[in-house]
Amino acid sequence: MTNEALLQTDTSDGHVLKLVREAMLDVMAEPRARQRVERATMDTPLDSLGADSIMTLEIVSCIEDRTGLLLVDDQLMRQRSVGDVVRYLQDLLRRGGSGQ
Repeated sequence: MTNEALLQTDTSDGHVLKLVREAMLDVMAEPRARQRVERATMDTPLDSLGADSIMTLEIVSCIEDRTGLLLVDDQLMRQRSVGDVVRYLQDLLRRGGSGQ
């Protein structure tokens, strides 16, 4: 099942968190950063994961590719924790998939 199909059937915290982690892991190459992402919880501050603004844009692109969502970069960059990102994506899904 694709991530897009999965999100259409299950937008629970656990599934969306898994999607966010996968997107971050696709972008982050540094082993310590990858370990932090693998251990990330809903309460983990994004700035503790080691993603800079360029990586964040790459993560946005990866999430868009995996879900079909249209994200607004600056809105996503305002999120402070992994849980904030998960809730932002869940909200977009409830509104029909566009962050604009």
